[in-house]
Amino acid sequence: MAIKKYTIKSIGITTVAKIEAVFMLIMGFFFGFVYAALNLGGIGLLWVPLLAIIYGVLGFVFGAISAFLYNAVAGWLGGIEIAVERAK
Repeated sequence: MAIKKYTIKSIGITTVAKIEAVFMLIMGFFFGFVYAALNLGGIGLLWVPLLAIIYGVLGFVFGAISAFLYNAVAGWLGGIEIAVERAK
């Protein structure tokens, strides 16, 4: 089977930002439960929603920045090349 090569020239900024926000939101919940279990900072279970929101917002912002920078650099250098093969 022939292998085809494709180049990722650009990625959707809001798409990457939303996906990164969800990943970071999940991490925020996890770290919130860890902080709450260890009672760090003395605010108990308030850490769970607090860290989830903070991580989610920062994930969205930095995901958007990363996608924007990728698009800028890919336009200059040509993007990431991937090789794909049709499944048998």
